[in-house]
Amino acid sequence: MDYEKMILMENTDIYYEAWSGYRKKLTQYIRENADKNKSIAIWGAGGCNDIDLDLISRENKITLIDHDVEKCKNALERSGLYGRNIEYVDLRFWDIDYEWYKIFEAMLQEKMSVEYLVGHMRDAVKRMEKIDYRFIVPFDISVAIGIASQLNSRIASLFFFYKDNYDGSERRIIIDEINTMNELATVKMASTIETLTNDKMLIGLEANENDVPESIAGNKEILDYLRDKYNLGKAGYVFEWPFTEFKKYNMNLWLINLRK
Repeated sequence: MDYEKMILMENTDIYYEAWSGYRKKLTQYIRENADKNKSIAIWGAGGCNDIDLDLISRENKITLIDHDVEKCKNALERSGLYGRNIEYVDLRFWDIDYEWYKIFEAMLQEKMSVEYLVGHMRDAVKRMEKIDYRFIVPFDISVAIGIASQLNSRIASLFFFYKDNYDGSERRIIIDEINTMNELATVKMASTIETLTNDKMLIGLEANENDVPESIAGNKEILDYLRDKYNLGKAGYVFEWPFTEFKKYNMNLWLINLRK
């Protein structure tokens, strides 16, 4: 496993055409729940291949939020939307940098002890700066689609590749620590979105076919948090996401109104 190759595999640009039907449904749902001239934040925007930014930006100001702002910039340039009513920013609410991942991979390769691995993961959380929300203008609507499962996916993927370097009991300790990071990450993400949203949150969580979103790491943690706070029921809208030719998900959407 090479960390750079893993990042390249995350690029979804090649699925843009295949996602056309999915993109149309998701975009329509966002537009139906967003009044004109409302500001919309798209969290974990990435390459923006799942949302029609052209249509939405005709009536709303959009802010793309992602740790990789270059990916957002490239998406706007590729689609001819650079300079439109769209901006991009990294709020660094879950800030694990390139060097941290490279060190983590090297530790796994060298079969370093579980204590060192756990210490490295906990140090990443301790080093994160607290965001000063006072200087950020809240958005009217926040859209977070499929982001909960991605916050720590690189950590889990790296460990999965090198898991044979550790015995069963060691694996359980490492997996437990990754699960703890999932909970910390999703709660921090959800609370950040809440703090920076005035009107509505649109949360999308993927699920494997014939399964529930909770079966995917990250999704369970954010659903537990949101259900406890907003008494969420079943998803209000569910439709197919043809992720690849060989892999399909069901996308589950919840619309949470923050104004009483």
